[in-house]
Amino acid sequence: MDPQRHSELSPRSSRHPVFDYRPPLTLRLIRWFLLGLVTFGVVSIAYTAYWFYVASAFREGLPAWIERLGGPGATLAYRQLEISGYPFQFRLILHEPAFDAPAMPALAGKPLRWRSSRIMASMPPWNFNAYKIDLAGDHRIDWPAERGPRAIALGASEFTVQTNMKDDGLPGLAHFDIARLSIADGTASADPLWQVGRAKLNAQRLFPEGDVAIKPTFSFDFEIADARIPPGDFPLGRDVAKLTGAANVIGTLADPTNTEGLSVWRDAGGIIEFTLNQAKYGPLTVEATGTAALDGSLQPITAGTAKVEGLFPAIDALRERDLIRPRDASMAKVILGVMSRPNDKGVPTISLPFAIQNQKLSAGPVPLMDVPPIQWPLPRGGRPQVFR
Repeated sequence: MDPQRHSELSPRSSRHPVFDYRPPLTLRLIRWFLLGLVTFGVVSIAYTAYWFYVASAFREGLPAWIERLGGPGATLAYRQLEISGYPFQFRLILHEPAFDAPAMPALAGKPLRWRSSRIMASMPPWNFNAYKIDLAGDHRIDWPAERGPRAIALGASEFTVQTNMKDDGLPGLAHFDIARLSIADGTASADPLWQVGRAKLNAQRLFPEGDVAIKPTFSFDFEIADARIPPGDFPLGRDVAKLTGAANVIGTLADPTNTEGLSVWRDAGGIIEFTLNQAKYGPLTVEATGTAALDGSLQPITAGTAKVEGLFPAIDALRERDLIRPRDASMAKVILGVMSRPNDKGVPTISLPFAIQNQKLSAGPVPLMDVPPIQWPLPRGGRPQVFR
């Protein structure tokens, strides 16, 4: 065959040049930019519709959620409801909320009233289980008690709670950050019962495999500074300069506010392992590790070891307030003086075991003071609790 004829009939020679055309780089970039712009616009419109749909669902579903939380007849009133945070958050702000629950399930059907200056809750649109709640401001909580109505007035300049919910509807972990907290008796015009300059608390539920009776099921760590405890007969004063530590709860403790739940946990061998990294109270500086449990009357029993500075001034304060007899104070100083060693600053430091048992605190072999019993509330009808 004629080579020239073959060349004319080949597919390559019959392909039109337009099929091999490549636009300039500038035109290609413009095309991809326009395509990306259109895609971004479509996604933005869809996301905006999603955000406003969820925000509207929050507003419409709030009454039903309040009734599930507070029980039948529970209501939430407010001066203004604000939903904002677009595009990266759902932020719900209630101005002057008022919550009324005539039969609060968490209080065994008793009523509860809560008033606040403001509350704000927020969460990311991509994770409905992660919440941040801002409770800074003034709050008042009213509830009935055996001896008449009770109320708490609470105020804080900072009070945030961050939590992550689990499938069972309860928090898996929570972080509290508090500043300048004040808690007072709302039924009387009195000084604050509790004051905290700064506090941080991290709490986490653990889900161990196997026998949970011997494994940690709950852990928390805390850091408290510049606290003032309620008025009372405290020989070392009301001010706690610093308190930091951590603890693990061994065994399943279903409800720590309920004596029945505490009894079940105690009977199953439940204990708390704790570490006190630093405690500064009056002249005392303490570091300690140990375990705590509950006795047959749900009173605390503890055992551990502590490293203590300032114990001798503390013993003097206890003796001056007649909480330790002079003879016991002298014996304690002699025995503990033999056990003390100066630290790097020359301050006498004592490492010794301690225990609380039968409502008495002992340091080594020396009994120091009585521990006030926990007065558990009576059930309905006023009958005594049976803990055993």
